[in-house]
Amino acid sequence: MRDRINQSYALNTGDYFKFDPSWFVLSHEATPMRTTVQPYGLAGDRLNVIHNGEAVSPFEHFPEPDGLMDMNDLPSALDGEVYLLTGPRGRLFGGGQSVATLLTRSKRPDDYRPETALLVDKGSFLYSFARGRYSKIFTGGREMDLSVAYRKADGLYYNHFEDSYDYYGSLYEPLSADYGMRVVGHLYDRDGRLAVRPSSPYGFGSLQARDRFDRSLRIGAVRHNRSHTARTEVGYAHLRQGSYLTQVYSADFNKWGHGGYIEHEFVRGNRMFAVSADADYLKYQYSPRNETATRWTASVDVTAVALTSPFRYGLQTSVEYVDGFRFLPSGTAVVYYESDRLYTSGSVGYSERAPALHELNLQYQSAPVYGASPTVYADEGNRYLITEKQLVGCLDIEYGADERSLGLRLTGGRIKDGIDWNRLQGDTVTFRPMNGDIDFATATGLAAYRLADIIRLNAGASYHWIDYERFETRAYTPEYQVFSGVEFHLFWSQKLIDLRAYGEAILVGPYDGYDTQGLGQDLVINGKLSFRMGGFRFHYIFHNLLSRVYYPREQFMNIGRYNSWGFTWEFLN
Repeated sequence: MRDRINQSYALNTGDYFKFDPSWFVLSHEATPMRTTVQPYGLAGDRLNVIHNGEAVSPFEHFPEPDGLMDMNDLPSALDGEVYLLTGPRGRLFGGGQSVATLLTRSKRPDDYRPETALLVDKGSFLYSFARGRYSKIFTGGREMDLSVAYRKADGLYYNHFEDSYDYYGSLYEPLSADYGMRVVGHLYDRDGRLAVRPSSPYGFGSLQARDRFDRSLRIGAVRHNRSHTARTEVGYAHLRQGSYLTQVYSADFNKWGHGGYIEHEFVRGNRMFAVSADADYLKYQYSPRNETATRWTASVDVTAVALTSPFRYGLQTSVEYVDGFRFLPSGTAVVYYESDRLYTSGSVGYSERAPALHELNLQYQSAPVYGASPTVYADEGNRYLITEKQLVGCLDIEYGADERSLGLRLTGGRIKDGIDWNRLQGDTVTFRPMNGDIDFATATGLAAYRLADIIRLNAGASYHWIDYERFETRAYTPEYQVFSGVEFHLFWSQKLIDLRAYGEAILVGPYDGYDTQGLGQDLVINGKLSFRMGGFRFHYIFHNLLSRVYYPREQFMNIGRYNSWGFTWEFLN
């Protein structure tokens, strides 16, 4: 996936998913003030995110909640490897759900020289995104990954003034040949405004100020055996998150978490085994009355993976105890077969998810966020929610080699008592999380073609079938998606310069908003020109090259073409 990202562009982690039409990527505005990803078009929070081995789960609440995370809130400066794991396969790597997983890893140095880069993107609507990364393995065994990022944007609709700061660090410090300490920390802060229905027929809706922060820390003591075929880690984990809303809708939401964990991994022959246990205490405080809710959780997880080719398999089972919901079991089985020209993978998984404290305890509040519209907005939690049960299977087949291949993926399952934020109709439009059964299936075809090092073509199409028990139709669930991208490469040998031209076409099938039917169905074409000299690469991007005026989200108009440019400079490599 990293090569395709480099061919195209990634202004946030949401852009990782556009190359595979199994995923529905949706931005509120042209400059991505908020970008969400829905596996197979499914609504709700059903995506695992695992960054450098750690599960990441940003928390935010805003008017018209959907339970989805903002892809702008995920650290990306260190991402060297990117994997989109459809179906339950992500549970083998620590994911808590069986539907789909984003797995990213830092780009590890090949030797003791550091991996560094300065990444800069600038564009229309006062958009600016600067990131720096540094990774190094020292001769004494110390390992270090560091990144810093600053993002600024005003957005298509004026006076957003959004700023975000992102700091990430991972350090392993050997204390002896067998013992060491591992510290992982993440600091994130964002403030700005998000427009609520800016193209409403009743006039401009409102600008809702939203501030969010995320702080996490893990400190672990690590022990290796002499042959380094076994590792044990015992540690402490801390989480602090907040989502603050002011102006029309005013509320403060705060989360504090403290926990402990133990992990043991070992290799026996051609198999790897992992056993882990953890427990944590979470406190949730919500306004406007500053009431609190608390929860204890504990889990045990066992994973076994066969490492040798051509046939490999992975098995995972776990049980989680959640205060108020008792014991929640899960299990996953994955099989792989890989030869020179054929790759097949099959997986099936079952997992259960307890409703979040926020979904249970959000206090009722109404606010005129729709401007002059007579509609009154409100949201509230639902203390009667029960656990969600996910049974998902995935079959993946790919034939070919050397980037000349055809692939077919079938994914589907049943989500019993699925937890989704739903809009209730009445004098006051109220959003409330509710349980409801969901049956879904997605068929995806993929193709890749490469002609020497001159032309690279990638294409794919998906069809989504989703049946919601409570609704005939569900907002923002498209019927089909199509993607195609092609890159032309020329090497200018006299100047040692790589010249590249890239174009991509994205088509999303029809889907509905809350009040508007027939969104989507607009062909969007993007282009990119770039050149590379050694460790420096410059790019210029044409977004929405055909200047199409369309509504990707209800009452959020995309006004046409806009541009951005940037560079990547690997200055110390």
